[in-house]
Amino acid sequence: MFEPITLARLNKLVNERGGKCLSTEYINKYSKLVWQCKNNHVFEYNLFNIWRGAWCLKCKKLKILDEINEFVKMYNGKCLSLTYKQKNSKLLWQCKNNHEFIQSWGNVLKGNWCKKCKKLEQFEEIKEIAKNHGGICLSEKFTSNTVALSFKCKDGHIFKQLSDNIKKGNWCKKCISNEKLKDVRDIAIKHGGLCLSEIYNENTSKLNFKCKYGHIFKMTEDNIKKGNWCLRCEKKENKIKYYQDLAQKYGGKCLSEEYLYRFYTLKWQCQNGHIWETLPYEIERGHWCRRCADDTN
Repeated sequence: MFEPITLARLNKLVNERGGKCLSTEYINKYSKLVWQCKNNHVFEYNLFNIWRGAWCLKCKKLKILDEINEFVKMYNGKCLSLTYKQKNSKLLWQCKNNHEFIQSWGNVLKGNWCKKCKKLEQFEEIKEIAKNHGGICLSEKFTSNTVALSFKCKDGHIFKQLSDNIKKGNWCKKCISNEKLKDVRDIAIKHGGLCLSEIYNENTSKLNFKCKYGHIFKMTEDNIKKGNWCLRCEKKENKIKYYQDLAQKYGGKCLSEEYLYRFYTLKWQCQNGHIWETLPYEIERGHWCRRCADDTN
């Protein structure tokens, strides 16, 4: 047989929770009743919700605050708020360095904590990187990743750079330019020439050079490092090789090592050891050693 709902039954139901029913009349399971929890918080709920496990929201939120404070012990911080509404509600926090800040519990769960401390940590990291480069960070504070900081390199150059770029390994552009310019100058010297440029911009910008024959030309750092050099000299080198190959067809050789221009004589030697000088275009026309030709006649 169905047992009627009485106030005694209601109190028995919530005794396990340390609470009691304060209402003096019960109408039905959907009518609101007044309840009191073990912490003396008074609230209203219908019996249906109580059966489903609903109870004191204040206690529930206080329990969440306890759990929150337990969680932020990992940061050596604490939650200063005395009330909790929901995960996205703003709460007051205090970090280990006593900075107070506002943040939702949801964001703290995602790893967001004291911004001041984060900036200080980032600033210390940047200063350490500068130190490893043999330089120093001249800025007194770190604002954000989008605000450039001032630095001084080991050679005394003062420059500005974003913190993210510093973390990626970027440093003093002037030093890098000087180092790259030195590399290019060394390559030019190996070619017997010179790099005339005093300033290096980037590897796609053309620099000024002078070869050992005085030809002045422009070329990028990339092309120089790939082995490219004076195009005029290169054409002449190709030309002298052409005449050396042509002489071999006659069984002789071209003794000249460089080609200057079309109307400059080159030195030749035939297969019989005769040596003479003549214009290269004469050889192209089929004229070879005259002494050999005279002997034949």
